[in-house]
Amino acid sequence: MRLGIPERGAFVFYDCICQGPDGPINWGHCGISLGDGRIIHAWDTVRIDDYREIEAMTALSGDRPRTIGWVPIERVLQQKP
Repeated sequence: MRLGIPERGAFVFYDCICQGPDGPINWGHCGISLGDGRIIHAWDTVRIDDYREIEAMTALSGDRPRTIGWVPIERVLQQKP
């Protein structure tokens, strides 16, 4: 995983740990970079945000996502089923 401004087409990953009835659950979150730090993702609706602004969003539980990093699209496409 890489850190910093994600390149266009990269998948950007976030931890999003929320309290469930049986303890913490990591729902995670993912978006696709459009370049220039912009990410298209579906939080409450499909939207475009700066990749750093996603960490300021609040889940229904009150928890917030934390950036893990990003991977270029080429790495995603090289994965075997």
